[in-house]
Amino acid sequence: MPNINVSLIDGLAITKPIVERFEISVYHGEYQDREVAIKIFSKSSPFYRECDSIHRLNKKGIPVPELIKTYEIEGNYVMISQWIDAQPLKEKWISLQKEQKEIYLNKIGILLAQVQFALSHQEIANSSFWQRNNIKDFSFFSWNSYLLEQLKKWTSRLKLSEVDLSMNIETIIKRVVQKASAITEPPRLTLIHSDFTMRNILCDESNKLWSIDFESTLAGDPLFDVARITWIDFEKEDVKSLVNSWEKETSICIDYKVLKLYQLIIAISVVSWVDKLPEVNHDNIQFRKKGIDFLLLNGGFIDEYSSN
Repeated sequence: MPNINVSLIDGLAITKPIVERFEISVYHGEYQDREVAIKIFSKSSPFYRECDSIHRLNKKGIPVPELIKTYEIEGNYVMISQWIDAQPLKEKWISLQKEQKEIYLNKIGILLAQVQFALSHQEIANSSFWQRNNIKDFSFFSWNSYLLEQLKKWTSRLKLSEVDLSMNIETIIKRVVQKASAITEPPRLTLIHSDFTMRNILCDESNKLWSIDFESTLAGDPLFDVARITWIDFEKEDVKSLVNSWEKETSICIDYKVLKLYQLIIAISVVSWVDKLPEVNHDNIQFRKKGIDFLLLNGGFIDEYSSN
């Protein structure tokens, strides 16, 4: 996990760890007498993506942390931002009643739409968070090409077990990849958070929602974010409320066939992510199982899918 000598930054003090992962660590602290979040990256790309995206979104009045200061120290990258005194919505969700959940589902749909559509096409073109594979000119960026490149990477990392193979999962994955090649470019490329889930949504004491963790931000089809949060966090009965809220805020009518195909792609990415981990815990194993089970349950959908 990345770490730094805090004495090298004048006025900075770390008070407690929040998250410590292999390539990113997050701490609560103080900076020049201000309560802050300190995020340390071992790699430059996610650091620059997050700094660029939250700076632009904060200027637009979107509820994301304010970027305060950045540093490059000892081969690591440090982002100091506003501390949001709130809890992850995922923790709050468990204790909510049905009526309260409906209120928050509406808020989630609105927040996601605000994050995605805050920046104009030109503002995204002028940004750096979307840049991948040495493409610097936004007019040359293709969502479909990027998605297919990601699928190629994800499938190459898969470590399918004999049990997986016995369930014909390899054939299902190949068919998902084949259908993904037929996905057309969306009418509008927007900012995509890429990990907009309840663990990355904070709820403060006034019940205001905040979006955090933008290290994977890119540009693409906004429906991809909808597919991710609805697949990862919600049961079928909750999805409609969130989708209705998002559709109302964006004036976009969701194509449920594309939504399902994106969810299948996300399931592949989840299995791939777990398979590349050097060590796995119970939660990782269950997350992988969720991906495999979804692919098996919805494999028949692929034959019905049509990009038209």
